[in-house]
Amino acid sequence: MPNAAKAKHRVSARAKRIWDKLQNWYGDQMDQYGPFAPIDWCEAIDAMDDEVESRVMDEVRIKHRLYPPRFPQFDEIVARLRNPTGIDRVPSIFERLSDRMLRLHGAQMSAMQLARPMNFVRGTPISLVSRAEPIALVCDADPDADRPAYRVRVEDLILEGVELTTEGV
Repeated sequence: MPNAAKAKHRVSARAKRIWDKLQNWYGDQMDQYGPFAPIDWCEAIDAMDDEVESRVMDEVRIKHRLYPPRFPQFDEIVARLRNPTGIDRVPSIFERLSDRMLRLHGAQMSAMQLARPMNFVRGTPISLVSRAEPIALVCDADPDADRPAYRVRVEDLILEGVELTTEGV
């Protein structure tokens, strides 16, 4: 389907917002998809509610740091987060660290810090000695906006009594 035809389908406000965010994060790399979200992307995006949208975008930022996800990758993330594989599913360590970073520091972070991927520091926390797990999430400083680097640690989550799982790591 040529790009001109892609723009003819209805693009919801949610799809436009997410597409704009992806274009901001990945720049010219999004040109392969065109200036508007393709219809299959729109369908996946419109199937999300606000909570799922937030978790999907967090995971996209974490798992696709350098290149935008292809549609099958994006669709899989949406499907998995819309329909968790169990009623008692505990968020992964990645999700817990990302949530804590945004909760504690999101309001102080610059637009650039929020737009670019954050870095997981891996190691072996004492409570999870079976294998190397993420032990911290770091957001680099933004000197142009006079914003410091931010860090959240698994140790802090453990001290708060947060239930942790290695699922999805």
